[in-house]
This record gives sequence, C-alpha cells and structure tokens, in this order.
Amino acid sequence: MPLEIQNPEKYLDRTVQDWHRTTFGPFDKAMDIDLLGFCNSCSDPLYLLEASENPSKPLTVCRKVAKGLKIPLFLVLHANGEVTGGRFDHKPSIPLQRLQLEEMITDLREQHNMKKHNRPHKRRKYLNIKAWTERAERRDGLA
Repeated sequence: MPLEIQNPEKYLDRTVQDWHRTTFGPFDKAMDIDLLGFCNSCSDPLYLLEASENPSKPLTVCRKVAKGLKIPLFLVLHANGEVTGGRFDHKPSIPLQRLQLEEMITDLREQHNMKKHNRPHKRRKYLNIKAWTERAERRDGLA
C-alpha cells in the first residue's frame, strides 16, 4: 500500500528552499535533510536517512554529516509511494531489502536504549549492525 503524505500543503511548501536559493544564489549550496532519527527519551541522534528513487545517488554531504554526528547513514529507496529498500552506507555499501532496513533501524534504537538508558526498546530485538557489517565484509572478501 502506498504511503500517504500526511500534510500535502506543508509537503509542497518550499519557502525555506526558495528563500535560500534567491537570497544566497547558486554558489552557496544547501540541501534538505530527509530524516534524522533520534531517541525518544534523550533526543540523541541515532541515524540519518536520505531518500531517493536513484540507487546510485551521491551521498557525500550526508556522509559527512553522519560522520560528524557519529551515526550511521542509510539511503532509503522508494518508488510509487512505497519504500522498496535501500542501503547501509558502509564500506562496502550493504544493499538492504525493506524489512532488513526496518530491522537495522529498530536494532539501533534497541542498542541505544540498552547502552544509555539500561532498558530495552519497546519493540522486539532485531539483527544488529555488526552482524550485517561482518556478513557484507565476508561476502566482499574484506574480512
């Protein structure tokens, strides 16, 4: 089932983007951040999501932001109003199906809650990033 835009009027509002473009011109680049996941309890940033229909979308700026925040970056792919999958931006990049992407994000929240708040996340525990990373490294002959 396609996702519905919750507030179409605000979604189409490009006030800030247009203001920046007309005020500062083409030489002062900027970009919107698609989604920053954070902890419900302490507001620590947990992950950065960049959304695209293009699986080869460059992630240079997002990668720098995520590195500065010390959080993982995910490219979330979508088509026809549906999230179709994505990739975990790691060396090497790890392609993910939608369910795997959801599992990794849930596990990030679980790990944070156990480490910082000493309590489990409200959802069930899923696979962890270390396991995904090790599997990808073995697959690509880097381990």
